[in-house]
Amino acid sequence: MKKEEFLKLTLMGQVNNINKLMDQGQSFNKICIEIGISTGIRNKFILHGYKLINKQYIQIGKAESNHEEIKEEEQKVASKEVKEDQQGEHQEGEFKKEPEVIKDDEIEEYKKLLRTLIKY
Repeated sequence: MKKEEFLKLTLMGQVNNINKLMDQGQSFNKICIEIGISTGIRNKFILHGYKLINKQYIQIGKAESNHEEIKEEEQKVASKEVKEDQQGEHQEGEFKKEPEVIKDDEIEEYKKLLRTLIKY
């Protein structure tokens, strides 16, 4: 998928696309490089209540209540992508930051939440 196509997707479409590719064994960083987007897209997902659990972005909360803050963060991500486009293609391995590591007690909490959601 090309960057332009990806950015036209809804937020849920973007998350589903990333999740599908990670489910196929690709890393988040490699997916971003292949699509041509910044790894800062994870901040957009987090602002909208998504958390990375077992290599899948799952919405566990509501979007931040301050919509202006969300818009501002989305503009920063978009601005960063434009700057990166102007500087040229990313080189593989350029992104070194790995996704946030979730503690064991948080995993259990998320599992309970997921079980509850699956029941409904």
